[in-house]
Amino acid sequence: MQIELLKPHEHAGAPFLAGAVLTIDESQGQWLIDLQVARRVKVAKPITLSVSAHSLSKPTQEISK
Repeated sequence: MQIELLKPHEHAGAPFLAGAVLTIDESQGQWLIDLQVARRVKVAKPITLSVSAHSLSKPTQEISK
């Protein structure tokens, strides 16, 4: 689970500032959320693009000035 800290917090012996995003296990994350120290970060699905070498060679349309 990924969380964003809402307050400074020490995790695994290291200090983190508010705004830090951590990847931790579900139970630790939920514990911090319940304490209002963190919020769950929604992770977007990665976008996969398929680009051929030909499509990068030159523009398909002339740009007029």
